[in-house]
Amino acid sequence: MAAAKWVLIGLCTLLGLGALAFGVLGGLSLPAGGPTSPVTVSPVALRPFPSMAGSVPTAPTPPEPAATDAGAPTPALAPVVVDAGQPVAPVPAPKPDAGAAAPVPPPPAAKPDAGVAAAPRPPPPPPQPVGEGLLNLRASDTADVFVDGKKVGGSPVEGLKVRAGAHKVRFDCYDAAGNTVPGSAKTVTVPADGEESLDYTCPAAE
Repeated sequence: MAAAKWVLIGLCTLLGLGALAFGVLGGLSLPAGGPTSPVTVSPVALRPFPSMAGSVPTAPTPPEPAATDAGAPTPALAPVVVDAGQPVAPVPAPKPDAGAAAPVPPPPAAKPDAGVAAAPRPPPPPPQPVGEGLLNLRASDTADVFVDGKKVGGSPVEGLKVRAGAHKVRFDCYDAAGNTVPGSAKTVTVPADGEESLDYTCPAAE
């Protein structure tokens, strides 16, 4: 490489000296009083020697830029350097806005108080028989007859139609002065589509 470099330098020097000598000789041969014609020097292209063609590297020709609009400026492209050995850092997630209010969770459902016991339910009433029956109520003396607290007439009461089931019957008798002497209530059960009788003895009048 060094030898080729010096050969090129020597060649350029010889060509320069030859051109200078040609100019001097041409100037001396001109007539003294005549106009001086311009000297045209043709450029000489330098070609490498055949032995040096394979050793001298040739610079690659840069590509021509693409035609762009003359009025629009060409944006400058920033070089992107990516290190193949380094991992790409993950993009951080956006942080929530500090001014935005955080969602309020719903209030927890109220739990029943374990210390408060549920009130017991009353037992259902016993089933009543369906249908009606007849009551025959008689007293040993004059008396008023009451069935379930309601006066139904004076003794005797025959063929009183009532609902089938249990009923409270009371006889109120009279003393010698005509005052009422309430008797004790008796329970009578009347069968459905049946008949039941009750006889009551009034206390002796004094």
